[in-house]
Formats: sequence, C-alpha cells, structure tokens
Amino acid sequence: MLPGRRRLKEMYFFKNAASCAGFLLTLFAYPLVAYGLRGGAGVGYVAFLAAYFALLEVSFEIIYDLRDVRGDRLAKVRSYPVVHGELFSGRLILLLNALSAEALLVGGALGLFAWKEMILIVAPLVQIALFRRGERRGFAPRDCVAITWTFAAMNFGYVLWVLGGLPLALPFAVTLPRLVEFSLVVIALLCLRWLAPLYGARRYALAFAAVVFGSWAAEHTAIAWYDSTLTTRRGRFFSGTCRWPSCSSGRW
Repeated sequence: MLPGRRRLKEMYFFKNAASCAGFLLTLFAYPLVAYGLRGGAGVGYVAFLAAYFALLEVSFEIIYDLRDVRGDRLAKVRSYPVVHGELFSGRLILLLNALSAEALLVGGALGLFAWKEMILIVAPLVQIALFRRGERRGFAPRDCVAITWTFAAMNFGYVLWVLGGLPLALPFAVTLPRLVEFSLVVIALLCLRWLAPLYGARRYALAFAAVVFGSWAAEHTAIAWYDSTLTTRRGRFFSGTCRWPSCSSGRW
C-alpha cells in the first residue's frame, strides 16, 4: 500500500515494472550477491540474459492483464489494455517477445552465450505462437492457463535435462551459412502459410521445391568449378574474388 492508500497495482507502468523488478531480484540479484560471477560469466553475459528475461516477463504480465481487462476497468486499474486498448496490448506483447529473442541473438552473436542459453529462444517463440492462436479465436482465461503450463513444462524439462547430465552443446558447429539456411527454411514455411490460400498448397510446394533444387544444383556446380580452378594460377586469382559459392557447404 502506497501513500494515499493507493495500490501499486493501480499505477500505470509501475505495476508491471515492479513485478519485473521482483523477478529479476530473485533470479539475478540474490545469486550475484550470494555467489558472485562464476563459470566465466561476465557483466555482458548477465546484462543480456537479464534483458531477455525482463522483456519476456513483462510480456507475460500484459497477457494476464488482457485476461483481467474487464475487472481492471471496473476497478480502475490502469493496465496497458485498459489505457491503450486490447489491440495495442497484443502488438506490444509480440514486440516484447521479439525483443526478448533479439537479446539472446545479439548475446550469441557477441559470443556471450552457448547453446544451453540460446535454446531459451524457444520460450518467446512458443509464447508468440500460443498468444496468436488465442488471439485469433478470442483471447480467454484458458489461453493464459495454456501459456502458463506450457512454460512450466518447458522449465521442468530443461531442469531434468541438466540434472540428467545430457548434452548442453550441439553435436555440430553453428555457422553463419547454416543459420542463414535455417532462416530461409523458416521464411519458406511462413510464405507457405500466407500464400497457400492464394495459390494452393500443392502448387506452392512444387514451385518452392523447384527453386530449392535449382539453387542447390547451381550452388554446388559453382563450388565444384571453384575447387577445380584452385589448381591453376589464373583460377586461384579469379576464385579469390568468388568465394560466395561455398556458402552452403560452410567450408569457407
């Protein structure tokens, strides 16, 4: 209870910020004070990981504000859905999840995170998928319950994985070409979702397969040519400016 018998829950912005602060205190501040930085973790590691969890936690809070929007209006609680509307809040949830994933990606690009941290990117992606599903059919309390228990199951599974001594590193190296190729597959699946109603799933799949096979054939033909030119002096000079064909093989 604040001066004037005001509750923190009734204050715009601070209701979500206070909850996020409490979460970060228990997750980061207390362990840092009690044990300090260990295992090679630096300030950058903690900062980017805290940014990931903070953004994800606030998005989770706003999802529950959407669930309580009718009661909050009656109680005059100034939540984001009450002040800005449900549409704006939905877009804000998606933005916060995207920024949360971006914090992990930037930390990984800077070499701060290993696979055991990067796998956390699943959480905002799953939350976006579950939120969008609930949004399409009309967001309801059952959607909050589904998101909560899904997160609980993922956390429990992650803890069991670590305690079981299972691998915390990928069996292969994560290279930029492989990351680009994975991204292209994701883009193709999204395009299939958007364009299939217009052109038909079968026609889209055939066109996409033809493009993929043609690109693969052209790329690997270029790689074979590139390798063969390394045996000549003129070829070595020319191929030095044409290393792009070897992208998909991840050799250069």
